[in-house]
Amino acid sequence: MHLFLPSIEYEQSFREAIEEFRKEPKRREIENSLIARFDKSASFSDFVEQLRGQADGRYLKEGFVPATKYWLIDGERFIGTVNIRHRLNDNLLK
Repeated sequence: MHLFLPSIEYEQSFREAIEEFRKEPKRREIENSLIARFDKSASFSDFVEQLRGQADGRYLKEGFVPATKYWLIDGERFIGTVNIRHRLNDNLLK
């Protein structure tokens, strides 16, 4: 297993993971926001660009801080995500 920046090469396994996750009754709010961003994207490459751009402070919702997202890949399959915030704001400090 390795951590990689989001990439279109994992589109199929990412989509499969999202469908599996949608069936999970105890989803966390932050994970739901990833699904919402995915659902609103015009294309998978746009979705990946938005995720990667958040590290530079682009595509952020009001009150959000820059963060780098990594995908946990096992072989060629997406199996999870890690979000590393670059700084904290007042809301995150509470």
